[in-house]
Order: sequence, then structure tokens, then C-alpha cells
Amino acid sequence: MWTHYLKIAWRNLLKYKVQTAVCVCGLAVGFICFALSLLWVRHETTFDRFHPDAERLYMCCSDWGIDALGRTPSATTGLVPQLNRDFPEVERATAYVNYGKTEAVDDSIFVIPTLIDENFSEVFQVEILEGSPSFWHDPTQVALSRKTAATCFGDSTAIGRTVYNSVDGQPLTVGAVVEDWPNSNISIGVLRYYPKLAKPRLSCQVVLKTAHADADLASVAQRLDEATRWLSYRIELEPLTSCRSTVYSVQQPVRTTYLKLFVGIGALMILAVLVNTCSFLAGRIPRRLRELAIRKVCGATNGQLAALLFTEFLCLLAMALLLGFILLELVRPWFCELAEIDRHLTGEVAVYFLGLSVLSIAAFLLIVWTFSRRTLQQHLRPSSRAWLPRLNLVVQFAMAFFILFCVTLMGRQLHYLSTTTDVGWERKGRIVLHNQYTTPELADRIARLAGVSQVCPEEYGMLCANVFAPMDIYWDGQPEGTEPLRVNRITARRTWMDFWHIQLLEGRCPTAAEARQSKVMINETAMRALGWSREEAIGKRIFYANRHTFTVAGVVKDFHISAPTRPVDPCVIVGREYEGFEHSVRQNILVACEPGQADSVCARINRLLEEQGTPWIEPIRPVTEVYDEILSDERVLMRLIGLAAGVCGGVALFCVYAFVTLVCEQRRKEIAIRKVNGATAGDIFRNFIGEYLACLAAASIVAFPLGYMAVRRWQEQYVEQLPAGWDIYLTLFLIVAAVVTACVGGQVWRAAGARPTDMLETE
Repeated sequence: MWTHYLKIAWRNLLKYKVQTAVCVCGLAVGFICFALSLLWVRHETTFDRFHPDAERLYMCCSDWGIDALGRTPSATTGLVPQLNRDFPEVERATAYVNYGKTEAVDDSIFVIPTLIDENFSEVFQVEILEGSPSFWHDPTQVALSRKTAATCFGDSTAIGRTVYNSVDGQPLTVGAVVEDWPNSNISIGVLRYYPKLAKPRLSCQVVLKTAHADADLASVAQRLDEATRWLSYRIELEPLTSCRSTVYSVQQPVRTTYLKLFVGIGALMILAVLVNTCSFLAGRIPRRLRELAIRKVCGATNGQLAALLFTEFLCLLAMALLLGFILLELVRPWFCELAEIDRHLTGEVAVYFLGLSVLSIAAFLLIVWTFSRRTLQQHLRPSSRAWLPRLNLVVQFAMAFFILFCVTLMGRQLHYLSTTTDVGWERKGRIVLHNQYTTPELADRIARLAGVSQVCPEEYGMLCANVFAPMDIYWDGQPEGTEPLRVNRITARRTWMDFWHIQLLEGRCPTAAEARQSKVMINETAMRALGWSREEAIGKRIFYANRHTFTVAGVVKDFHISAPTRPVDPCVIVGREYEGFEHSVRQNILVACEPGQADSVCARINRLLEEQGTPWIEPIRPVTEVYDEILSDERVLMRLIGLAAGVCGGVALFCVYAFVTLVCEQRRKEIAIRKVNGATAGDIFRNFIGEYLACLAAASIVAFPLGYMAVRRWQEQYVEQLPAGWDIYLTLFLIVAAVVTACVGGQVWRAAGARPTDMLETE
């Protein structure tokens, strides 16, 4: 019996090759996109959940109260003894500096270890595979993870081997090999005990383990905030298991919210294909009524007829799964590199495929069950099925419009954010050398290089967070009862302003003498937050910590020190000559290049650094490349959205093409009768296309508002929002209308060229 069902199903699938191919390819691509994006989300949401006491681990985060810096995983080493001494709810706290990097230079291995204190092993469980635990208290030793040891030394043992500190070239002995952590924001590739972490006020990461899972964290956080009032920022507690999507979000290749969006797109794609497949199979039922009637006359039950239809769907599903696994093997290397996943995916993807298959089968069984409940006489009534093709067409058109509209608007929004040049400062042809590479004579040597137009030593980089510090200010004319305004304090000189081309909108840039007299500048955002206009701002006073009184001398144009996806923060620019603050000069060197010379100048500077004997250097890059990394997740998402747009759009349009072709084939008898009665090809075309365009208009009325509401809600997270112009609606409508016109025109042309008697005979 099942062999007979398979033969009938295979013949019917081959009879409608276009529709079959569209359904199989659409299901396969939809399964792949949905399964991989779901796998990616699961990977990103399982970081640091493997720790035995994961529910008791919390990271101390710095809340700057401003979006430019936001919440960061940095704290101070002074918190550790305070937590261990004064907080009974805390079992143990540890400080570490998170690096864990290695680099091979010639025959030597240079490392930047993750620096740990003596409490690290009491907070985290680290399994030692080889060697001894003496590295926990010996700063001359390091521990390598299994993967790092294999990368550096291959199959030979790493114990007793020598590696070198990339900062000072100090030799370090490998004292142990430890097991890798599967998914963690903390790198244990290279671990080194660092006694200086016991000193107060060193920047580090701090993690605490509570004494029990139901400890009163609110009380701990409140007392911790009171105990750290001397800091210029607040200390907050974040569960370590959620840090990946919060304080460590900048380290993700793509933000978790974007991944969830991509999951939604994949689910929408599968829904569109399933609707098309079910419509395709259900739409063929009227054409097979004679066959089904004969089978019922010969004794077939409704269950057997349903099994026959169900077999066709299973064949489609099996072919889609086979094609899906083939596509999986093709995209797996690229996907693993993009998502930073280093494990086998076949088993997990197979589970997702199985779940999707079960849901697809359940959806189709509902349709088959509805069909099987009806009697043969009901099926043979033309009025009972007259609405079905039109409803299917409206659903297909609506899905196509919704998908194309959403991905088009999202693609435009992301393209604008990633390509806009209006960030308020000049980044083309600029290079920043950070302080760890600089020597007293390096600036002079760089100034003599070909392609260099300007060199500014002892200055700050625009993207260097050390330039900015938060402070809460009061101001002239502040309404009573209002809170102080938290702003970025930027320490800068006139040369810094000129180098980065910061635009002055009102007033003047203070001279060195005026800076010593506490003359400052503010940006537009601060001006608006303080309730001033440009003219009113000049001469106004700002107060900080009851010790500093500043006078506004100028207003500068807003400039983005973070991605343009975030609002510009209120900023106060204080001169480096002002003696009220301790300014730690970072000894950075700013380099301006002649047009088109940035890459070649970077190469020459890298050669200079190699000549001066820096053990391990990160290659110097133009500021444009560094700034582009801020938008890396938006760029990756734009590529994913582009891929999804192409796939979804192609699937949706092919679904429309397949279904319209099917309906036109089913109406060949009508076309033949019209031709016999004297109708021309143009008359038949106008009659058909009018019906389809009416379905198209009805679908657009439903799909466009839904798509606009969905995309508008997504756009609210961005500062710059591109509106959906009328041209997008018109273009998408014309694209789908062109596909429909081509389908109908092709069928009418074929029918017009055939003899009516031949067409009636095939019926």
C-alpha cells in the first residue's frame, strides 16, 4: 500500500516540477537559516553557565551613567579585600585582568597572560591536567589551557617550556596545563599569578561568589555603593551568566538582539514556505477530484485518501531535509568562523531539523484532517472551493510583501549607519599610536616618514576611553529640585581640537591661559540638556563637586565617540592646562597622513616599531578601520539581512510564481472555452490580470502596515532613523506585480498558441 502511495506521490511531484522545486528549496533554506540562527542564539546565551556555582557568581561592573562608556566589566582591585572582609554574604571575591593571548614570533612564544590573584582558584573551578598547582602563587610560572598548549607546542609536552611576556620580554615557565572552559567571557588560555593585584586602585575585573544562592544581593549592592562613594562611578552587580549580552556585548560578533531578529526572519521564511507548500498541495485537490472520486467509489476511505496526500508532503519534506544537510556542510565553515563556534554542529542542527519537521507535519495534518472530514459531494460543489484560490493568492502576496518590505527597510537603515561620514570629527588619514609603543624619539622619526603631514605627541586618541571621565554638574539657572547632569569630561588641548577637526559653533576655543582660568567648552547635547541656546551658553557657569567652577567659552558640534547607533552624550571639554584635575598624559602620538597615504604610512610605522625591538606589537591601523570595528555587529547583521533579503525575497517571489502558474494551469479549460467563444489573448489576459491585481492590492493593504509597525519598533533603538518613503511601497508593489504579470502573461501566451481542442483533451 505504501509503495503505491509513494509511486503516486512521486508522479504528482514530477508533474508539477516548478512548484515542487520551489517548495523543496524554500523549506531547505528556511530550515538552515532558522536552525543556524537558533543555534547561534543558544551559543551566545550559554556563556559561563558551566561553572558548578554559576548561580552564585556575580561580576562587579562600573556604571558610568553615560552611553559612550556605559556599563563596563572594569572595577578596582581595592574592592576585593573590602568584599572579603566586610560582606558576610560574599564567600570569596577575586580580581583578574582578562587577556589570555599568545603569539608566535620566530621560534619564541610571546604571551599576554590573564593576570589573577590568590583568590581565583577559590571562586572558579580550574581542572589541572598536567603539572603542579604551584603556578597559583608563583609569578614566574604560567598555566596554559589544553588548546593553547597544543597550538604553541603541538604534541610535545608544554610542562617546563619557556614563554615570554610580550610587555617586558620576561621569560615565564609553563608550570601546568589546565582544561579549557567551553563557553566563557574569561580567557584561561594563559594564566599567571600577579601579586600587584593586591594593590588598591588598579583597573581589573572583579567577580564574587556569594555564600548561598538566595543571598540578599540588593542589600549587598546598596552597601557596596555606599562603601565606594569615593569613586566617580557606581559599582553594580551583574550575574556572570548574563554578562555576555550586557557588559561584554561589544565583544560579540553580533549582538544577541540581532540574532533573535534573524531567528524571527528564519521563522517567517519557514512560515511563508509552509503556507506555499500547503497551498500548493491543497490547490491541486480540485484538479484531482475525479481521481479522488474514483478512489472513493472503489472503496477508499477518507483516511486512505488523507494518507495519499500526506505521503506527498512527506516526500517533499524528505527532499528538503536532504538538501538542507547538503547546504549545512557547505556553509558550516563560514558559519563557525562568523559565530566563533568551535564544535560540531550536525547533531544539534539535526535536533532542530527534527523539531521543525514535526511542526511542519502537524500543520499539514491539520489541513489533511479538515479535507478528510468533508464528504465527496461537498468536494464536488464548485461553490465550496471558489474562494480557496483567491485566499491562497492573497496570503502568498501578503507574505511576499511583508518579508520584502521588512528586509528592505532594515537593510537601508543599517547601510546608512555603516556608511555615514557625519560623525563630527575627521577620521580619514588619521593614525593613533598608543603609549605602550612610544619612545622619546619615535615622534620625530615618524614626522620624517613619507606621506606624513602632521604629528602631535603626548595627545589623546579620539576613541581612547581614558580621555573621558564622568562627572555630575550643576549650572546657572538650574531649576530647583532637579538632579545634576552627568556628562563626559574630556581633557584636551587646542592641538587636539585642530587635529580631529572638532567644529566650533559658537564662542571660541580657550587659550592655554584661559584654560588655566577654568574656561571650558560644551557640546550641543550638553547645551540642550542644560536648557540653553548657543548664544545663552557663552559665559554661563558650571559647578562640579563644590570645588570647581567653570565658565563656558564655546559650543562645539556634537561628535560621536561611539557608534552612531547610540546617542551623543553631553560633554564638557576641559583644557589640559587646567590644574584642578590630575591629568595622566598617555604619551599617545597622533599622526595625520596625506590623502591616500594612510595604509602606506601604517606599514612604515610598523617597520619602525619592529626596528625598536617591541617584543610583540598589534599592527598599527588607520583610525577608519578602528572606528569601523565599532559598527562590526551592524555590518555583520547587514550582511545577514542582505542574505536573508535575497533568500526570503527569492523564496517569496518564486512561491508567488509557482502558485500563479499552478492556478493558471488549472484554468486552461476556461481559457480554451473563452478562445472558442472568440476571445483574443489580450481579452483573456486583461480578465485574468485584473483578478490577480485585485488580490495583490488586498494583500498590500494588509502587509504594508504590519511591516511598517514591525520595522518601526526595531528602528527605535537607533538615533538616526530613515523613514519609509512612498517609493519603497511603489517599488515593491511593482516588483511583485511584474512577477504576477509575467506568470499570467506566460500562461496566456502558451494557451493562446495552443489549439482549444488539444487543451480540452488534456482536461
